[in-house]
Amino acid sequence: MSRPICFFDVSIGQTPAGRIKMELFNDVVPKTAENFRQMCTGEHRENSLPIGYKNSIFHRVIPHFMIQGGDFINGDGTGSKSIYGPKFEDENFDLPHDSAGLLSMANSGPHTNGCQFFITCEPAPFLDKKHVVFGKVIGQDSMLVVRKIENIATGPNNRPKLQCVITGAFFPSRRTSYGFLWLVLIPILLQNVVNCRDLHCVYNCSRRDMTNDRQIVRQPFSATARREPERV
Repeated sequence: MSRPICFFDVSIGQTPAGRIKMELFNDVVPKTAENFRQMCTGEHRENSLPIGYKNSIFHRVIPHFMIQGGDFINGDGTGSKSIYGPKFEDENFDLPHDSAGLLSMANSGPHTNGCQFFITCEPAPFLDKKHVVFGKVIGQDSMLVVRKIENIATGPNNRPKLQCVITGAFFPSRRTSYGFLWLVLIPILLQNVVNCRDLHCVYNCSRRDMTNDRQIVRQPFSATARREPERV
């Protein structure tokens, strides 16, 4: 089972701060990882509108401990929502808080997971068996963004004095299937077979028509055939 990779693009005080790249442990906590993934993609909808982390903030920062975000409802740590309902259960506590850069679920007690999460800035073993670890930040550039947020001056309730916004939440798309391409090309080839009497004629006509139509064929694929991220 391959582990999903998600991204946050972050701004601090309206200045782009960089991208946080995260790997989700769907092989250990599949339900928790899927909740987070769908909050990144906007797949989960309410009233036909996508909900998720885009334009939400990191509302709580404690240096040498963690940065907390994900409350796209109230923006202050009081909101809770998940793809399973307002809250969902603790899946398991198999993974320890033994390093910086771990993704873990924020909660208000047992079985109160929702949309809020935090990223550890240091090992935090006192959180073991209380919070569900479901992923990790990957790459030095990503951790640099976490450190930038960690070092922002804070006010009451550990709220950053500069707003830290998730300006984009992403999940890489899969390569587009080329089956659709054949649906476009087969009618062209069949038309040539009908009009031509030998294979050499079919080849030349097909090549000519494919050249003329390549802009039509490429148009729907150009944005999706590459591994570009999908925005919420």
